Amino acid sequence: MKSLGAPLSAAARRAIAPQRIPSDFCSKYGNRLSGSVHVIVRNGYRLPVELDCSKGNLKGFLKFFKHFNLKGGEMLLFEYYGRYDLNVYIIGSHCSEIEYPHIVHHLQTCHPRIVTLGNGGWRFIWFVDPSSLLVDEIEPPTPFIERCGSTFPRWPEIALNNGKVFCGSYRRETGKISCLRSMCDVLGVADLKPFYMLLFTYNGVGLVNVSVFDENLCEVLYPGSATFTDESVDGLDRGSSFQITIQPCHMLSYCYGVDISTQYKDLCNRLDRIDYINVKYGDLSWRLQVKKRSDRKRTTINGGELIALLKGEEVMHVGQTSRQRVDLPASYASDTSKFLDDTAASLDGHSKAFVDKVEGMIKEIDGQSAIWKGKVTEMKKQAEHIMDQRRTLAGQLFDFKNNI
Repeated sequence: MKSLGAPLSAAARRAIAPQRIPSDFCSKYGNRLSGSVHVIVRNGYRLPVELDCSKGNLKGFLKFFKHFNLKGGEMLLFEYYGRYDLNVYIIGSHCSEIEYPHIVHHLQTCHPRIVTLGNGGWRFIWFVDPSSLLVDEIEPPTPFIERCGSTFPRWPEIALNNGKVFCGSYRRETGKISCLRSMCDVLGVADLKPFYMLLFTYNGVGLVNVSVFDENLCEVLYPGSATFTDESVDGLDRGSSFQITIQPCHMLSYCYGVDISTQYKDLCNRLDRIDYINVKYGDLSWRLQVKKRSDRKRTTINGGELIALLKGEEVMHVGQTSRQRVDLPASYASDTSKFLDDTAASLDGHSKAFVDKVEGMIKEIDGQSAIWKGKVTEMKKQAEHIMDQRRTLAGQLFDFKNNI
């Protein structure tokens, strides 16, 4: 996921000037987006807008501002998830996500979706004060506390976008969350100076995702690190990790993805319907998309980039600005090559058995056809004999009538 924010001014509301998006975002992802994209709101509202990455402009928001009755001072949080559209969240002037109206665009034929805490979480932003870089506590906006305070846990899990998770604390009597010092320690920074804005997303069941934004209002992706070695795989905690078994079918070009076993459902329940995970191998890491099916009973790693990774082909390496071929260690290449050879041999064996079976069925059908052809010929002869008998009887009946 890549997020960016755009503050809303009165001039922007009147659409005198197009919305500007950070140049870093345009240079990194502009080649994946077309000139016309849809912005999608949580309530199901979709609006086509024009994107000019060369200038960093988004045009066509006048109707959007009118439909959502934006006054100026709000912030639009855009989320790009690797497809062709942009999710947009509206942060009010109070720095908390707004209550979305029950509307869709007039050209849409669907009904609006009900926006709840349990379906996508709830967000608020917090701006870093340059004069207070060593603080540990933050005070969420009042609208956020009114919306989520009753379910916010005493000891929330704080998850960063690099996969790191640590424990924070929440004091109901003061309404403050303590987590900033631990976050600095996890990210390896001395204070909050590298940060400009923090986005907090509470999922409703004890997990708070924190995203860091720079002064250009573009999300900063911090590198992660492996939390276990190959020797410790057997002792992994299923609450924070999972394993998958690569099958021959996963190597096929039309493979839809790799399912995560339901035995890891506790971990999968912490993921959004469309989310991202970091995969590490040694010093290398990749960001892969994870998506839940409509019934939310099965979580799948989208197949394209994962299979490319297994084959050592082009994948998106976290922290890089473009696609690149990754040269994996020799041991990895050897293991992967052996696996592919075994897979090819297995597929060849299955293919030969299938061909032999089809040829046998064809021969059997040919034999049955010959038998039925003989039966049809015999039935034709019987039919001709019956017709001859009928003509003879008709002649005899005619002679009998004449004699009478």
